[in-house]
Parts: sequence; structure tokens; C-alpha cells
Amino acid sequence: VGGASGLVYDGANGTAGSASSSLTHVEGSAILSDVSTTATGGAGGTRNGSTGTAAAGADATANTDLTSNSGSAEAQAVAQGGVGGHAGTAGANGGAGGNANSTAVAANTSTVTTGSNAALADSDAVGGNGGYSHGASTAGAGGNAVNSATASVTNASNTGYQVVADGDASGGTGGDIYSGLA
Repeated sequence: VGGASGLVYDGANGTAGSASSSLTHVEGSAILSDVSTTATGGAGGTRNGSTGTAAAGADATANTDLTSNSGSAEAQAVAQGGVGGHAGTAGANGGAGGNANSTAVAANTSTVTTGSNAALADSDAVGGNGGYSHGASTAGAGGNAVNSATASVTNASNTGYQVVADGDASGGTGGDIYSGLA
């Protein structure tokens, strides 16, 4: 998890911390190998000044790569972009949401010829939401999301398996603009 940037009034914004998680594993003895990575970008800080833009949310990257030589392989990767900073009531703009990128690869190279050997790759990427603003200012844009999921079984004589690759990518929502009379 990346760290959040701090609140500012009229000074320079801090920078939210990005997050990256990566795992590569080759398994030779387990009947089921199940590994995952998760990364969450830090939130952008609020800007209470009358001008400028709140800090952007940070990016997140999660990569999981699993090869099993002995049985089922299940790999999951989850990335969540950081939320953009919010603007106070003085007139600043909201910050942009962070981007998310996830990749999951599951490969079963088992020589077992019967049974339920499987390869499952699940990859989820969610862009961070844009920060809100007040009055006539601009709200932050939502972050982008990109993902990839690949599952394979390479032993041609293995007939009792299921291969699943599932990927979900959701871009972040643009921020709201709050306006009205008190």
C-alpha cells in the first residue's frame, strides 16, 4: 500500500506513494499451488486553497506468475489505483485518480494424465476515483485500468482439467462537483 500525500492550502502538493507487488514462483511438489499479489496506490492529498489542483492518487501494479509442475496452479493479481485528492470549498480543482495495472499468469505443466489438474488466472485492476471539488472548479478524472489473465495446461495427455482465465478492468469514476446555496 502506497502512502497518502498530505493536505495543503496554497503550497506545493505532496506526492502519493505508488505501490508495486510482483511474485514469480515455480512449484514442483504441491498438489495445489495458490499465490496472489495485491497493490494499492496511495491517496492524493486534499487542497484547501482557492487555486490549483489537489494531488493525484498514485498508480498501482500487481503481477503474479505461477508455474506448477506437480498439480493445479491458481494465480491472482489485484491492483487498485489511489483516490485523487479532494478540493476544499475555496475553489481548487480535484486531483486525478491513480492508474491500475494487473497481470496474472497460471501454467500447469504437470505430467499427471487424469484427475482435475487446473490452471486458474484471475486479474483485477481498478482505477482510482477522481477527487471532488466545489463550485465552479473542475473535479478530478478517474484513473485508467489495464489487466491481463493467461491460463494454460501444457501436457497434451492430461484430459481431466479445467483452464480458466478471468480478467476484470474498471476505470475510476470522475469526481463530483458540489455546488449550491447555503
